[in-house]
Amino acid sequence: MVIEAIPSPGAEAVGQPADELSRLSDILLARGALDNRTLDRARRVAADTGGRLDRVLTQLGMVSERDLAEALAELVGSVLISPADYPEAPLFVDRLKPKFLHKARALPIADAPDNVIAVAVPIEFEAAFNRLYPEFESGQGGAHSGDIVSDAEPSEEDTERLKDLASEAPVIRLVNQLIARAVETGASDVHIEPFEDRLRIRYRYDGALHEAEPPPARLRAAVVSRVKIMSRLDIAERRLPQDGRIRLSVRGQEVDFRVSTIPSLNGESVVLRVLDRTAVEFDFVKLGLPDDVRQALERVFDLPNGMVLVTGPTGSGKTTTLDSTP
Repeated sequence: MVIEAIPSPGAEAVGQPADELSRLSDILLARGALDNRTLDRARRVAADTGGRLDRVLTQLGMVSERDLAEALAELVGSVLISPADYPEAPLFVDRLKPKFLHKARALPIADAPDNVIAVAVPIEFEAAFNRLYPEFESGQGGAHSGDIVSDAEPSEEDTERLKDLASEAPVIRLVNQLIARAVETGASDVHIEPFEDRLRIRYRYDGALHEAEPPPARLRAAVVSRVKIMSRLDIAERRLPQDGRIRLSVRGQEVDFRVSTIPSLNGESVVLRVLDRTAVEFDFVKLGLPDDVRQALERVFDLPNGMVLVTGPTGSGKTTTLDSTP
């Protein structure tokens, strides 16, 4: 997470968000942290998804959190500080509750006279500052510093909270129902895709995706975390793709699932590939190969030596073809 503090209200404004993002892009280009081709791609993604350019750059791994933090520091003429500079004890515990801080997406890290705060959205700094320090809305109070903090790793508290949410009975039941439905209806994949205001669930049948009724939006993080726990993935790692495997007994039959996660603009997308061996018929004649191709392969299989290469993307039927050969 990149967090920013800029000059106090009443000081010269840095500019409108679009201007700031343009200047930020120029700084990243000048520093060599970004090239024009990558920047153009990020701008297209931001335009297509409605996301902010700085978020797109970091969430898709085009720019590191450190490089972005350093560019922000240069943009606002500030210095970079580390998580080690956080106070040992929380500030203003009598005035600022954790729920409020989470909603405001801001955190005070130094009291007067500095009044340094960390915010999740740099361009919206003043709104966050005024939520934490209402006296500045009327122009009262002193100046505050322009430090920027970079803290890309989720906290231990966040990880434990996700584990707790993923272990709740409604979440466990929901994920089990999603998996059971995939097996019972003969789906080849389950796609779990987070959006800003919902979690989309889609099942793949014969290559086509069919959307299912979505779970409550408030369970987005919990559902993804539950799948990651079941597949023994690191739920604290949300910036890198991960691959895992689940083996479950569904309606009395053992079913394997390959699990892949990948970061997206609104969280992690998850794909479960269903590997139900009992639903596969290992019959070489019924593979769907043209007669001339099948006959040519059968002649090759009868040769005393040689090698046949079976290639193709994941899920194209390589293993089924090999297991069906006479």
